[in-house]
Order: sequence, then structure tokens, then C-alpha cells
Amino acid sequence: MSRKDLEFSARIVDMAPTGEGVAVLQDGRRVLVAGTLRDERVRLRVEGPRRGCLLEVLEASPDRVEPNCVHARRCGGCDFMHLSSDAQRREHEKAVLQLLRHRGIEASIDAMHRAAELGYRTRARLVIKGAVGYRAARSHSLVEIDACPVLDERLAPCIRALRDLMTGATGTGEASVALGRSGRPVAEIRWKGDLAPEVLARAERLDGWDGLRIWPEGSRQPMTFGAPSPVMTAADGEPLVMARFAQASERAAATLAERVADMTGDGRIVELFAGAGTFTVLLAVNGELVAVEQDSESLACLRDNLRRRGLSAKLRECDANTFRIPRPTRCVVLDPPRAGALGAMTAINRARPATVVYVSCSPATLARDLVVLGEGGYRVDRLELFELFPQTSHVEVVVRLKR
Repeated sequence: MSRKDLEFSARIVDMAPTGEGVAVLQDGRRVLVAGTLRDERVRLRVEGPRRGCLLEVLEASPDRVEPNCVHARRCGGCDFMHLSSDAQRREHEKAVLQLLRHRGIEASIDAMHRAAELGYRTRARLVIKGAVGYRAARSHSLVEIDACPVLDERLAPCIRALRDLMTGATGTGEASVALGRSGRPVAEIRWKGDLAPEVLARAERLDGWDGLRIWPEGSRQPMTFGAPSPVMTAADGEPLVMARFAQASERAAATLAERVADMTGDGRIVELFAGAGTFTVLLAVNGELVAVEQDSESLACLRDNLRRRGLSAKLRECDANTFRIPRPTRCVVLDPPRAGALGAMTAINRARPATVVYVSCSPATLARDLVVLGEGGYRVDRLELFELFPQTSHVEVVVRLKR
């Protein structure tokens, strides 16, 4: 079959929660097509059982806008940059409600919190392979960039600096970049391949950075230059030292923490997946708090962040999915990874706290987990959305549940 035989004209009838348009072919097949919008007519090429590649927009949606980035079509990052701001909001709301209703959960959205549309990212992950850039959509290929409009202007120089730094190294790597204590860039580079001596010499005298950490392939310890710990301004206005490179937008993360704290109230709280303390530094002033975190480096940062503020909490180093929630606990707060928290759902149903505040970066696994809480008698009391990643299909969800 020739490539021409795989080309079709089709109508986009829906948007998938993953951000692609859903095209219906003449034979009834449905394929996902990135870069399209609801109600558009497009020409596409089928490239798999359920995927198509956009070739041309034949009838454009009034919600289509010209992307603010020349790399938007190829880059795997900003998959919603061709949508207007209002259309992005509507699609985020529809995607969340659709996933919940698919699981039999009826809810309405009480609030949508929006971040700045450009220049918001104070953290990013870049690929280094001679050039510097991001991964192509659904690929390991490198899309070389010289600028990124969603990066905070303080991180913009990182692109060229990383390329110059790694000149002479052979192999490939990933660099997580963020801001340090003085507001200058920090980076952690995971490198597969050989590091030339001149790379380390340049790292020693790297100017304009707070610090750098390089993990050579097979090494148990990184090479550290300066003070490479990422630091964000927390919701209380004080610095928060992070063990990992956390939420992409510092201001949006603070808003998220404020809303979570407002939803909990007073009394005994158990926080699962506490990390370095984005929520903990607010929750610790509301009453007796138990904070659970498995990662030892994050827990050390959490302990230090509390100490610097004169706050205290009972810290537990263990898997939050296996933690036995003590009785009586009035509220459980959790912010699990994308895989969700099925183990924690069972523990919550057993402990029967009056309130659960669930923060999720994956509406699909959130919906699955809420079914389990529903079996324990919990119902959605409040639902708020947070656009922590403007220009993308990703949306953060906070649900408060009551018994």
C-alpha cells in the first residue's frame, strides 16, 4: 500500500484527554491526530492502528491560533499552543469531567486557576545530544531549539550555556534546569557516554549559575559544582529547598498549595507523598500533622524546610501506599505520582477520616481512585482545576471529598 493510499480527509469530532483530536474516517475508524481541534476538517495520513499525522487543515476552527513558537509543530511539549486561551480552558474542563463521568462520578467544576500563558516555566527538562532541545512528540528524537517562549527569562540562557558546556562530550544526556537560591539557574545533568576533561574544566568556572550537578553513566555519586539545589518560593513567601525538580510554575504551585491548605481546615492531618514540603509548610500550622514520604533526599529537605520556619510535624519515611493511617485522623491530603494511589485508597477507607483532599496530575488515575473512595462512602464535595502547564493538555486537579 502506498503512502497516498493512507491519506484521508476527515472531520475532528472530539478531543481526547491526551490532547489529540479524534478523527472519524469514512470506514468508521477513529484515529488520534495531534495538532487538530474539535469540528475541524483535515487531511491526514494514517500511521498506525489508532494514530494519524496531520497533513493539512482544510476547514479551521475559530479557536485555532498561530502558535507563539516556531517549534510547536514538532516539539512534544506545548501540544495545545494552537488553541486559543478560552479553548484550552474548555478542553481541560471537558477532559476532566469526561474521565470522571466515564467512571460514574458526577461532579461540577467549582473553580479554574490559570497561570501566565508564556514565560511561566521555572523548571524544565532539556535533552542534550550535540544540540540542546526537547523530545519530539511521541518520539525520542531531538528537536533542537534556540529559544523557548514558555521558559522563565532567567532560564532562557540555559539553552546556549548547556550546549557550550557539553561541547566535546560524546553521548547523550538530560538536563533538569531550575532556579537556585539566588534566582540564578541550577541544573542536574544525567549523562550517558564519555565526558571530555574540558567539560569538567568549564563546569568549574561556569558563570551566571548557582550550581551544577553531573551524574556520569554508572556513577554512584554526582560531580557537584557550586550549590545546585533547586529552590522555589513557597506559598508562605519563604524559600523552599527541593530535592527534585518540582512543579513547572513557581507562582502556580504556590496558588495550588494555598487552595489545598484552605480545603483541609484544622485538626489532625495526614499528608501522603509529602515530597520536600510544598503543602507541608502550610499544613503544619493548621494542627497536628503527620507527613509521609518515601524518598530520603526529599524527606531531608522537608525536615530542613520545616526547621527553617520553626514548624514541626511527625515525619515518616515509608511508602505512602502502605502507610497505616492512624485513628482518629480528621483529614488526609495526598499528591501521588501519575500512577495514582490505589494502596492509599484502601488505607483511607479503613481509617475513615471525615475529609480527603486529593491532588492529581493525572485525571484518568484520579477517576479510578475515586471509585474506590466512593465504595468507602466518600463523595466529591469540591473540584478545582489548575492550569500549571499552560499551552499543554496537562491539567492539575484538586478534589475534596467528604463522608
